[in-house]
Formats: sequence, structure tokens, C-alpha cells
Amino acid sequence: MKRRALLGSMLAGAVAPTCLAQAIPTDGLAVLAARRGLRLGTMTTLYFLQDTPELLPLIVQDAGLVVPGWELTWERVQPRPDHFEFGPAEQVIAIATAHQLQLRGHCLIWHEALPPHFDPGPDAAATREIMRTHITGVCQHFAGQLKSWVVVNEPIYPEHNQTGSLRNTPFYHALGPDYIRQALEWAAAADPAAKLLINEYGIEAPGPDSDKRRTALLALLEKLVHQGAPLHALGIQGHLHAGETQFDPKPLRRFIQDVAALGLEVHITELDVVDRGLPGNMIRRDREVAAMLREFLDVVLTEPAVTEISTWGLDDRHSWMNDNEYARRRDGLPARGHLYDRQFHRKPAWDVMATALRDLLLPLPRRAL
Repeated sequence: MKRRALLGSMLAGAVAPTCLAQAIPTDGLAVLAARRGLRLGTMTTLYFLQDTPELLPLIVQDAGLVVPGWELTWERVQPRPDHFEFGPAEQVIAIATAHQLQLRGHCLIWHEALPPHFDPGPDAAATREIMRTHITGVCQHFAGQLKSWVVVNEPIYPEHNQTGSLRNTPFYHALGPDYIRQALEWAAAADPAAKLLINEYGIEAPGPDSDKRRTALLALLEKLVHQGAPLHALGIQGHLHAGETQFDPKPLRRFIQDVAALGLEVHITELDVVDRGLPGNMIRRDREVAAMLREFLDVVLTEPAVTEISTWGLDDRHSWMNDNEYARRRDGLPARGHLYDRQFHRKPAWDVMATALRDLLLPLPRRAL
């Protein structure tokens, strides 16, 4: 799923954490999740927080973790080969830290977020040094400040017909499949306290295409674990598609259990519901979005390996779906795939998540957060 347009036009600026301080409500989703040994998170950006100050109190009540949506990607944090630009990311981190929120870094290696100057060609030594410099520079700068890092984002793409069904990125082209293990090792050396993830999409859907992706991804995880790579968790993005696919819980549950058998955690990293396949009627759309979300939660909330669930944004006002050719509605209506509407009112999806968390009458024996 291409999301390059997600935040490309957004501007960086200053937000003072102390000016936005709010009392933490006691009835939000974050509290419900924490009682069940689960961490909830959400993606946000400096622009979101500047554009709508009322968003921060919602993040504080409904998330225990923040994911800077764009500020830590390669093209933003290293706009020139010899220069790192950490200011915007530092501001988001300062806001989260002021509110005692944990952070996940997104993301160190992603083929869709490379700066214009990135052109190493097939030279393996040059590519290896560029990767090492970038990963080490970013992770060392923020060492100890982030709970986890997505080290490699979206490495699987069976259509490219490469070894292990890996995506034919510049990194793969130069270094082969081993670039993933090397990236994990560099990140671990630079920020040893952080949990390290591989993150992938298209894992939760039924059908032969997703079967191929699950098979390839599980094989990759097995290889990395066998090699002793510093990998702690798999990120499953969780972009659900209401009205276009029927959710089948069995393949997803079996896959999560297979990942858990490798000793890895599972984090749901980018949860939302794409509604382009639903009718335009707002009430019906919200109802069906909530229903699909509940089906998904009924699986992931009952698997002990799932220790974290993060939404890819909280509100419809800042939805990435409106700018993405694969998610944008054909009738021109704004997407309604998040927990809050454009006026920051709770929607049925929020109620569904709260109810699903309450339905877990006893906490599952999850790993320590």
C-alpha cells in the first residue's frame, strides 16, 4: 500500500509541550488497555498537533504510545548525505515525553521514504556504508528515548519474484536478502534498549495473495531467529478493507500463533479501516467500519503474543486515506475509517474498541510491556 502522499505536504514547526499540557482522563482507551496488559498507541505528526491542539488530549487519553508519522523517515531526518535534521522529531518526542507517553520510531529502512540524494547504485560496499551511517546516526541520537523501532518496513513483495519473496528495493538489489539482518544489528548496536521490529502490510486479509505474504514473512522471521538476529517483534499493519474483503479470523490467528512460537511479540502497528468499498451513507459506513474492527479485535485481543495495538491516526480530519489512490473513495466523500470524526467526536469504532477491551474479563498473560 503506497502512502508516500500521507504527509508529504506538511510543514514542520514548533509546538510547546507545556502549553498543551492536559490532565489525563481516567476513562480513555489507554487505561482500559493497560488494565489488560496491553499498550495502545497512535500515529501523529507535528503538523497534526499544530493544526488541531484539541487532538493532544485525545491522544493522552486513548494512547500510551506515540508514533511520529513522518518525522523519523529517512528523507526527513537525513535530507542530505552529510546532514541529519532531528528538530521536528525531537519536538514530537518532547511532547510525548512531557505526557509520559512511550514512542515507536517509524521507520529506519523503507523504500518509499528515501531522499532525492539516495542513489548508491548496485555498489554493495557503498550501500552498506550508507545504511550503516543512517541507522547508526539516527538510533544513537535517540538512544534510550524510544520504546521500539521499525527497522525494516514492508520488505515482502512476492510479485517481484526475488529470493524469499523479498521486495526488490535498492537495499536488496545491492546487498541481497542479508540487508535485513545487517540493519537489525546496526540498530541494536546503536540503541540496545529498544525493541526492534519488521513491519508488513497485507497480512490480515484472507485469500491466496495474503497467504503468499504470510508464508514468505514467516520464513523470513524463522531465518532471522535462526541466525540470532536482534529481532523482538513483528509489526502487522492492520489496514482493514471494509466492503471489499470478508474477514476470516482463522489464517490471521494461526499466523500470529506461528510467530509467537518463534519467541517474537506481535504488534499491530497501523490499525484503521479503509471504507472505499462501503456505501456513502455515513451511518451505515460507521456501523460497518466498527463491525470489521470488532472482528479483527476479537482475534488480536485474545492472542497473548499481541502486546501492542496502534492506530494509524485517531481522527478522520487527518486521514491518510483521502490522499492515497488505493484508499481514496471513488465518490469523493471523505474517508471515515478512524475512531474520531472530523470534529473529534467519538464514533462507533471508538465504542467498539472500548467494549472489546472491557470484554476481556481477565488479563491475558502477556509479556512485560
